[in-house]
Amino acid sequence: MKNAVKTILKFAFAFGLIFWLIDSGKLDLSVLEKAAQDPLRMVSGFLIIVSILLMVTWRYYLIITDKMVKKPSFLKITKFNWIGLFFNSVLPGSVSGDIVKVFYLKDLDKNLSNRFLFA
Repeated sequence: MKNAVKTILKFAFAFGLIFWLIDSGKLDLSVLEKAAQDPLRMVSGFLIIVSILLMVTWRYYLIITDKMVKKPSFLKITKFNWIGLFFNSVLPGSVSGDIVKVFYLKDLDKNLSNRFLFA
């Protein structure tokens, strides 16, 4: 029950941020309207972005798991990477998502040094 409440709060926060961005004019959805007119361009752009993010995550996975005692799954590292990308987008500063990612990884393996994680 506690996890369900946390999940609902996370989604409410995310939707609240999106609503605020649209309402304040900081998020222009007319670009999506133009992209919808050419679905092949939209799909190919989406696939290119996802493939780049998966390659970056794979590189990050190889670096992180080299120092870990217990190896996490690629999916778990992918989740942490996407969480970091989200916070890079919504929090001020370009490294804020990386700091959030460090906290998640530190919880995953206590043997990882802060110096290694921040580097």
